[in-house]
Amino acid sequence: MYSKLNRTSPNEQLALPVLQRQDASFDNFLGDANEKCVSLLKQALEQHDETLIYIAGPSGSGKTHLMYAAMSYFEAYHEGLVCYFSMDEFVENDDVDVLFEGLDSYSLVVLENIDSWLTTNECEQSLFNLFNHFKMTGQQLLLSSKSVPEHLAVVLPDLSSRLKSGLLLTLVSLIDQEKEALLRDLAIQKGLRLEEEVSSYIIKRSGRNLSELVDVLDTLDQASLVEKRKLTVPFVKKILHW
Repeated sequence: MYSKLNRTSPNEQLALPVLQRQDASFDNFLGDANEKCVSLLKQALEQHDETLIYIAGPSGSGKTHLMYAAMSYFEAYHEGLVCYFSMDEFVENDDVDVLFEGLDSYSLVVLENIDSWLTTNECEQSLFNLFNHFKMTGQQLLLSSKSVPEHLAVVLPDLSSRLKSGLLLTLVSLIDQEKEALLRDLAIQKGLRLEEEVSSYIIKRSGRNLSELVDVLDTLDQASLVEKRKLTVPFVKKILHW
């Protein structure tokens, strides 16, 4: 079972949202251009011989989906414990000295959005120490960032070299047709029927970020239940004020 650690209490374990656990898998990760990354990630998780796996990609490329899928896959394959941190929930005044305490029981530790957190020397030193500890214990780190290691504003040279030493997986953003397909798949999971005309309209009018698109679908799902209406372009216009 994997856990999410709370920003306000570094050692308090919270379950990840149920929908994230259920929906995210390698099988429903879309984007032909990223298939090689998925294959390499699965291999690294299975072999468990890489201390560091680094996923880089712009917003909307599916980093979060892939990381949640990796956690579920690792749990099933190894039956090991997995721990998750969303690093953009941490702020500069958080105590980095105790941030990564108590992780020895976890075989895989996932740190999402490290680029939003690596803003001080203390943070860099903390991640450097964690990497070195995991190198000795055989634990595995899975990191994500918008930037590849070479483009991170890291001051500590030793940390920079450690980040570059791992398996680097670089994602590209989904094209609009793939985002439409993803929306339709998510709609099916919610028991909704989303015609291509409607998904195309949503993509053209909404933001291209995947999280924004999922929020739009959630809004439409709730409105459809309340008004007992099918998802049509006029209905979407009405609910979203487009």
